Amino acid sequence: MTPMGEKELNVLQDGRIDLERLGRAAARPELHAPGERHFWDDPHIAEGMLKAHLDPGIDAASRRPEFMDRSVAWLMEALALRPGHRVLDLGCGPGLYCTRLARAGLEVVGVDLSENSLEYARTEATRRGDAITYHLGDYHDIDLGGPYDAVLCIYGQFAVSTPAQQRRLLGRIFERLEPGGYLALDVPTRDHFGRGGEARSWVVTEGGFWSPDPYILLSADYDYPGANRFLEQHVVVSGDGGAKIYRVWSGYYTPESISDLLGAAGFQVEAVRGDIAGAQYRGGSEWLAVVARKSR
Repeated sequence: MTPMGEKELNVLQDGRIDLERLGRAAARPELHAPGERHFWDDPHIAEGMLKAHLDPGIDAASRRPEFMDRSVAWLMEALALRPGHRVLDLGCGPGLYCTRLARAGLEVVGVDLSENSLEYARTEATRRGDAITYHLGDYHDIDLGGPYDAVLCIYGQFAVSTPAQQRRLLGRIFERLEPGGYLALDVPTRDHFGRGGEARSWVVTEGGFWSPDPYILLSADYDYPGANRFLEQHVVVSGDGGAKIYRVWSGYYTPESISDLLGAAGFQVEAVRGDIAGAQYRGGSEWLAVVARKSR
């Protein structure tokens, strides 16, 4: 996820919550308005995110282990991967895909923004003796190394970048791939976000994902159909009136729109599936998985 920075707010006035100010903070923002930057660096949130990554019973920060197993098996075939090939995983988190790819005999490089997740990933790689190198940084800007036989950007990682970031990232990936190398990514469709309209909820909690201390959580979903973008917004109000706005923007796609985007960057789309484990794509699928090849 790539939220962008916004100054912290305070919704108290004369010792009371200013409902007008709070309402403005929670209202529908302009397209791509920024939110709290680098929330994954907060120790409490980072711990919760890693726990979600590693929970085998939920599809939250990562997918379930059995799905990842099937996904890697399909990717090995679809990307024509063989032992010794080099693979780059963008947004690798705690290395769950990287570990599986390394077990298949691949040389793997992972990039992620979360120091907490990478600390876990590096510890596991050392313990297992896996051929994995991890780099901390933003894959829009960090030196990606290479060349690679394949690049992965999965579980919606590509979709949270802005259109300008996506075009630049595709150019960077193209440069780092071997001739004929592959890119595999999956992105949400509009159906992933439901068809019930925009949703809002207000919750008072004694502590949870966003903070160990009591807070009020104002969550809202906003659709921007003219831009094919969707926003999940969370306003977290602490006991002292401080309010932080967390915004996660995501694009949503059709087979035609993602193919056009990849084609403009020089890629030839070779397969479109309903998920990154190779399921058949059908109308109503919540995900689009795409395998594309460097065409020149």
